[in-house]
Amino acid sequence: MGQAITGSPYSPAAPVVQVEVIDGGGSRVTSSTATISVTRGPSAGSGTLSGTTTAAASGGVASFANLSISAPGTYSLTASSAGLTSVTSASFHVDQVAVLCVEDITCSASIANGQTTFDVTAPANAAPDAGFLALSNAIGPSFDCAGYKELTATPTTIVGPDRTKTVTATIDRHVLSAQHRNASSLQMCFGAPYPFATRYGSTLTSVDTNGDGVADFFYGLLPDCGAAPCVAKRKLNEDCDGIIVVKAPGGPKDPAYRP
Repeated sequence: MGQAITGSPYSPAAPVVQVEVIDGGGSRVTSSTATISVTRGPSAGSGTLSGTTTAAASGGVASFANLSISAPGTYSLTASSAGLTSVTSASFHVDQVAVLCVEDITCSASIANGQTTFDVTAPANAAPDAGFLALSNAIGPSFDCAGYKELTATPTTIVGPDRTKTVTATIDRHVLSAQHRNASSLQMCFGAPYPFATRYGSTLTSVDTNGDGVADFFYGLLPDCGAAPCVAKRKLNEDCDGIIVVKAPGGPKDPAYRP
């Protein structure tokens, strides 16, 4: 978040954003010196686009070296120029924390959401799963599990790599209400773009986030372990902070957590 947008995920040193002027056959118009402007395209995020957003093409290519977006979310960029057809980029993520995970090496990352801290560990394995562990607050659908008073104002999204993870939420004792003074009362409200098993007596709620008539996001209280996603441990530590440990599945999808 706030880093320059480049052509490679989470890599500020990668090649900068470029817009190519092409003809009807898809070939670059090398004679073009068109003035091209870049704006925020269709997006799911509250960030604003900053940097030099207008540049003249040279040899049919306009370069944008210092574009950035101020808040986490999913974004796209739209390039336009007078007399030319506009084009919109593929969508990309802007995250608050991103850590490179290398095959055979355990990786970890942390993020604070108000007075709750999430510590995430992705243990090493032998699968070819190098990628990024990315953490952000308040992106994606908001959700509120019925019958439980959540202790964070917004969910925390934890994405990748494709290996099982342990997610430990530490909740400052000062935000624990009377309802949460016993460890057994601490629950994890979980949301994901796939159905999952919920805690006994609770329900799984489905949401159509894009209006196409098909449920594409689900949320509910996690059950005790068994199969991931599930709560492996809940306790109060020596400082009376609340601790919830979640066993999280692998996969590139975007589960979100709200204790």
